[in-house]
Amino acid sequence: MDRTINYQITEEADGLRIEQFLRHQGYSYQNITQLKKMPESILKNGVWEYMRSLLATGDILTVHIQENESSPNIPPVELPLSIIYEDEDILVVNKPAGMPIHPSLNNYENSLANGLMWYYTEQGKPFIFRCTNRLDRDTSD
Repeated sequence: MDRTINYQITEEADGLRIEQFLRHQGYSYQNITQLKKMPESILKNGVWEYMRSLLATGDILTVHIQENESSPNIPPVELPLSIIYEDEDILVVNKPAGMPIHPSLNNYENSLANGLMWYYTEQGKPFIFRCTNRLDRDTSD
């Protein structure tokens, strides 16, 4: 994924550090840590900045997200997937009862993550597994 997001800084964000602003926008600490490692991922008015730099009303904050590698340690395995919804940010899957979410002891190649890794590998897209779920493995409707 290669995405650029621009934010126009308003009076409410005046004086915040870039890191504080991004936290208010919903970026996790892990997201911010990864952005710090990406070259020129944070630009203020077109100039690279540190996360501790202060923002002012009218500034344009540009966040450039680059994810070109897949999650390591998830082998791709062709598994049936019931995809309910998909866009460039979200994939919603109706996971079968009993299928584990991610590889673990005794479930290294039969998890939802394995199936999704195969799905994206077949499309030639990098895949980083970030799961949000509400049901446990042995739960069904």
